[in-house]
Amino acid sequence: MENITKISDRIKQFIDYKKITINKFSDSVGTSNSYFNKLIKNGTTIGSDKIENILHAYPEINPIWLVTGKGEMINGYNQ
Repeated sequence: MENITKISDRIKQFIDYKKITINKFSDSVGTSNSYFNKLIKNGTTIGSDKIENILHAYPEINPIWLVTGKGEMINGYNQ
């Protein structure tokens, strides 16, 4: 059986990968600190505007992975 994760789980995985706090991540994508804390804690849905902000702030993240969970987290982007 395939392990299906939510976007909120993948966002937390990326935050852990970057070794930053949820608050720092929230600031970097222009969102209130409580938004991503609630998202990760409750596994709620995320708006497309927030996904767009994440992809602008972190161009190394693979958008297909972020949305679907398929592929690699990082786009082979030189950091």
